[in-house]
Amino acid sequence: MLVNLEIVREPLQIRAWFYIDRTPILNVLNLQELR
Repeated sequence: MLVNLEIVREPLQIRAWFYIDRTPILNVLNLQELR
């Protein structure tokens, strides 16, 4: 539930957090794309 509120504020950050929990490799790629 709390995640939903964060998604509205910063969906990109939440996406990265989810990736870290699921796959750290994907997180690195996501961070590069954000940059």
